[in-house]
Amino acid sequence: MAEARECFICGENRPNSIETHHIVPRRYGGTDSPENLVDLCSSCHAAIEKLYTDDFYERLSIEKRSSNSDTDIYISGTTIPPSQTKDRDFPRSPVHVEVENFGYRLTVPQFYLHPVDDLIPDALPESDVLINKLEEIDLEIIKERDESKYKGGLVSVFPEDPRTTPPVEIVRETDTQGNVRIDDSPVMTGWFSRLHCGYCHTVYSQHEKADLAAHLRIKHRVEEPYRSEAEDKDMSL
Repeated sequence: MAEARECFICGENRPNSIETHHIVPRRYGGTDSPENLVDLCSSCHAAIEKLYTDDFYERLSIEKRSSNSDTDIYISGTTIPPSQTKDRDFPRSPVHVEVENFGYRLTVPQFYLHPVDDLIPDALPESDVLINKLEEIDLEIIKERDESKYKGGLVSVFPEDPRTTPPVEIVRETDTQGNVRIDDSPVMTGWFSRLHCGYCHTVYSQHEKADLAAHLRIKHRVEEPYRSEAEDKDMSL
């Protein structure tokens, strides 16, 4: 039988409430070795994270590590002005997470008929990145995949930061409603999504669900960040 885990601070021992805390955060070079780990309940974990801010570690002369590791978790996300969201009230509490369609879709005729810089809005933070990547696409790949009835999007390109600039997908000649699109305006669809914290204007890409869950637990003390809106409604009945 597995040994019961309890919170190092308050002694709480509910299995679903116990989390592993890094004494020295991984962003500051902390490791996953046992001497750097301690079990905390979600409440104590949230309290500790609020006390031990980046300023705290900087005062100890511990430098933040520069890392691109896929396993690192970042709780800060990207804060965007309300005017750049779907509307000024988006997202709306108490839903923990709201999903926004955040993927541009181009049809093959659009891609062939128009210069790439006419298809990508200049206002996007990384419009130049998308334009350069679209211009580098091998047209033979699109042709081969189109003729072979390749499932899904034929080609997709991603910006450096998909939190603030939507990626682009090239599909066959029709959109999701079966309409042939030949204009120079890409359509925003849900093939890629941006995730909004339900309590503040912080966003993550759909690839960063673990980071958003950590943000909800630590910043907003949400014990069950993956609970759905439907489950919230059921609990209120």
